[in-house]
Amino acid sequence: TNVDNKTISFKDGRVEIAFYKNGVSGDSGDDDSNELMRSQPFEQYYYHAKSLTFSGVVDWTKGGGPWEGVDKWEVVLQFSSDFRYVQRGAIIKKCSNNEPVSTQNEFPLDGTWLGQFGNGTDFTNAHRLTVTCNKFSVGGRVFHICLGRSNNNGDSNNDNGENTPVHFYWPEDFGQGHRRYRQEVESGIDLTTHPSGPDVGSVVTWKVNDPNFHRIFWKRETKQTSIPPVQLEPVGRHGTKLYAVGGTSQSQMPALKYHSESPWGNTFIQLYTVGLASYHFVSPTGEGEEGAYISYEHERCSAWPPLDNGSPVPYRVPFSNHSYDSETRTFRGKICWMELCGTTWQGNSEWDYEIAFDSEFACIINGGVDMNSIASSTYGESLNYCNAAIVEIIQAKINEEDPRSPSVMESTENDDDADTDADHPNMINGSNETESGNSETNNASEVTNNNNIRRVRRLIGELKSRLREEGASVRTLALISEAARGAINDGLNPIDYNGMTRSQ
Repeated sequence: TNVDNKTISFKDGRVEIAFYKNGVSGDSGDDDSNELMRSQPFEQYYYHAKSLTFSGVVDWTKGGGPWEGVDKWEVVLQFSSDFRYVQRGAIIKKCSNNEPVSTQNEFPLDGTWLGQFGNGTDFTNAHRLTVTCNKFSVGGRVFHICLGRSNNNGDSNNDNGENTPVHFYWPEDFGQGHRRYRQEVESGIDLTTHPSGPDVGSVVTWKVNDPNFHRIFWKRETKQTSIPPVQLEPVGRHGTKLYAVGGTSQSQMPALKYHSESPWGNTFIQLYTVGLASYHFVSPTGEGEEGAYISYEHERCSAWPPLDNGSPVPYRVPFSNHSYDSETRTFRGKICWMELCGTTWQGNSEWDYEIAFDSEFACIINGGVDMNSIASSTYGESLNYCNAAIVEIIQAKINEEDPRSPSVMESTENDDDADTDADHPNMINGSNETESGNSETNNASEVTNNNNIRRVRRLIGELKSRLREEGASVRTLALISEAARGAINDGLNPIDYNGMTRSQ
């Protein structure tokens, strides 16, 4: 089970807790991109089968010193009957000397902040962030803040540079594509003159190393200057959420298909991931999952908050009262949390959707989601979705073309705008060979591959031009550009299909 970047594993007669850099750890343990920061076995533990309750003690002092300022954890967890989540419990964190531990200079950003994109003056609709021991979480992903100086408290992003600005890296599966975004302080933090961090009410400006993202602003609400000798971290409905990792839906994932005339039969994804609140449009006449639904079937959703009664979010949530206007290519529907689940989700009883597609159903152009307890979300801004079959869309266009047509011939000529490794076949194929002794066959193969790459890049460019004319935002175009790279080479494909069968 896991939450934040904590993973508690029960296998092979061993129970241990581990902290991973990017949060959720898979079952295989072979994910090199998700660095293990620290692990520690439970010294004493007991499981009471009748009440489904686990209890145990972790002594951090026996594994490299205190963790996050404390010496010992006493853990009590009661599992749900199907072991999908922990329904109640607590983690009691203790300092051995029974005295508060000062963290004012060690964790100068700890406390609560209001954060938002694009506006550093009006924080009315900002999201609240809680920074604890130089880390915070957003959407189930954990971010570790580097202060630009060495410390031993889990700051795994530390660059060990005295002159390094305060910064943190986004997890590799967070943002626009499988690349590592760095968010760096532009103004508002100077730990040289103010080692205890900005005062309450101060505004911090962050910049991201990608022009598709606006500046990000944080306004400090509170400061946390010490760790008390005993801390109680509730687990369950009103506290930390712990879920089983790797759960799968009882229903098999559908086959991936592309339909260019309507949304029906298509799947639209955000963050290149099927099952991460992806939209599945099955049939205009179907009811429930046979009509249209949102899928929460990816394991990353296990780190999201549960429903407000403590139950896990269903794997699939169908749209109610849905309709489709073919003239405007607009889908409308509702997600009725109270009606479907008998409870709310994050204070919302109902979500109202309006989704407008482009003319070929490659992406969502505009529209939004109206949530009754928080500000609406808008497509093209905070929500960016493309067709999960975007690679197949590009490949189909390639197959439709006559290789002798003027546009294709032109695309194989000099490409002065080439600016990616896609123009270098050896790099695309994972080889750096430059020897010329493999005969003319290799040379011919490289020329053909290079020409195909240019055709794909031209088609992606044409697709983006059309989408831009139809009103697609810069962020949505960036999503399309990255997702379509799989048409060049499958090794470049960033999409996690999560069990969906692709057409061959």
